[in-house]
Amino acid sequence: MKNHYFFILFFAGIINFNQCNLHATETDAFCCVPVAELVAYPLLQSTKGPFNSYEKIPCQFFSKTTGIPRLGQLIFNEQVKIVEKKGQEVRVTIPHRYYVSMNNTPLNNGFWMDGSNLYMLDELSKNNLEKIPQPLSYLARNNFSENVIVLIEPWTIFKESLFSKRHTTYSAGTRFVRTTQHKEQEGHYAVYVFNPGKRRFEVQDIPHNLCILEDQQRDNSEKRKIFVGLIRRWTYRPNNKYFAYVFGGSSLVEDVEPQNFALQKAGTHEKLFFIRPHHKEQEQSFNTHYLTQTGIDCSNLISRAAQIAGIPYYAGNTSTIKHELKPLTKDDILEVGDIVGWKGHVIIISSIKNNLIIEARGYEPSAYGIVHEIPLSERFKDINTMQELLDAYFSGKKVARLTKSGKVKEVIKEGISIYKLL
Repeated sequence: MKNHYFFILFFAGIINFNQCNLHATETDAFCCVPVAELVAYPLLQSTKGPFNSYEKIPCQFFSKTTGIPRLGQLIFNEQVKIVEKKGQEVRVTIPHRYYVSMNNTPLNNGFWMDGSNLYMLDELSKNNLEKIPQPLSYLARNNFSENVIVLIEPWTIFKESLFSKRHTTYSAGTRFVRTTQHKEQEGHYAVYVFNPGKRRFEVQDIPHNLCILEDQQRDNSEKRKIFVGLIRRWTYRPNNKYFAYVFGGSSLVEDVEPQNFALQKAGTHEKLFFIRPHHKEQEQSFNTHYLTQTGIDCSNLISRAAQIAGIPYYAGNTSTIKHELKPLTKDDILEVGDIVGWKGHVIIISSIKNNLIIEARGYEPSAYGIVHEIPLSERFKDINTMQELLDAYFSGKKVARLTKSGKVKEVIKEGISIYKLL
């Protein structure tokens, strides 16, 4: 996500960190579709930009001179504040993520999106407002609730009628309010799910193995265990599939074949981008159907897992991580779940003993574009063990990162950083 701050700088305003905690009254809409794109400028109004539609925004750019407009993604039930409207599109701020620019200036989060993917909170009755989870907030830092169920896996609801069959798949990380008004089936939680087509809430049953109860009372060791468990779960998918890397992506919806991507021309200027051609169409509201590219990038992989685990972590890009996490000192012990970062990328320590890391890694013409686990020796030249990683960190030496074929792709001149997750 290393280019995100260039877009954010244009749209953003300065955060006042002395503001009072963010309450539901400071948001005015929630995402009513499984996944919605957040972009840098009004796409439907664009005449000069490389994209003028929310449909099929690519996974990643091929050349750094031809960026893509995606800054992030909302998932179902996440809340926003609308600050500007242009036709069908709206600019919003979100409470669960913030960004810091290259010069460490704290910035508010401003994004454009298709307004039809939102539903206004003031159109809900007071009783129905309680069926939407309170938003997580980088200002409040403690909005985790015991009455909320959080998906740790994608969850699909199937609906059949005499005339059609439909399904809706919700991303891991999606939060639902648990209902106490209906008897729960064995092995299931009963939750409220808003149906935007019928403009009403329905009760659905989520299997226990697809979700966990949100609980802010967990101690740090339990939070770390959940975080690492989620990262590993999202790395090793059934049938040798993977979650896709998507620049700016923050949704975990569909498993993909590892090599099912291509370099194709896309956008109004017909430039080359990395495309996954066969992703599923997600059910959308208000008779609008977009082919939304689901997937996740390196920063959002960490934030999704951390927030599910109950860790108050809100970094939106790699520049922001040092404002969220404590740098490792010589008095600290390196642990599974700690974060290694450099300009533009972050990885997660997944095994101290076996010298393994997990990352959401971008595309190369012949490899990657997935969430995967690999040895340190395949990521960095001449770094084979965690001790050698620590030596490189504390000495501040230049580190060379490798391609899949073992060639040096880039020398990290500023060296690597290591941060404590908790």
